Amino acid sequence: MDTSIGLSNRKVQTVILALVSLYFAYLVAYLSPDCQLRSRFVNPLLPYFLYWDLDQRWCLFAPTFRKWNYHSVATMTFEDGTKMMLKHPWIRLFTVYGLDNGYKELWPDRARHCGRKYCDRTNRPTSLSLNYFWSEIAPPPIQPVGAYPPHSHYSSALFYRYAPEDFQ
Repeated sequence: MDTSIGLSNRKVQTVILALVSLYFAYLVAYLSPDCQLRSRFVNPLLPYFLYWDLDQRWCLFAPTFRKWNYHSVATMTFEDGTKMMLKHPWIRLFTVYGLDNGYKELWPDRARHCGRKYCDRTNRPTSLSLNYFWSEIAPPPIQPVGAYPPHSHYSSALFYRYAPEDFQ
């Protein structure tokens, strides 16, 4: 009787069980209060979980709500001086986690991705800026609100200048 197939399935099951266990251990540590043990376990694994989009956001069930409403726009400037506004869905590459979450380490790679997407050999992108417009959210009113306040605040969150090797 050939047991190599059964042994192979057992190895695969063991690897899958180990990965799922690691994932749940990471989530428990990630969602726990900040301490030195949490940082030592979570920080080395964070880039891998961000890359594969495996992190969790529990904002829907949070005891506090967001205090501001924002929208974002990216502006790509080309060699000839023309500018292009990037909005949803391309801007989602930057704002999928929101401004209030610390995932800015991925933004330069996403800027290079956008640059390669819109690269034309005769007119290459020279820079990309990520801009946020926001307004504070007031506490819920007793009476219905006719119109919400305009986005009166502005912030430039990222400015990326493209290098020739970004387009290879």
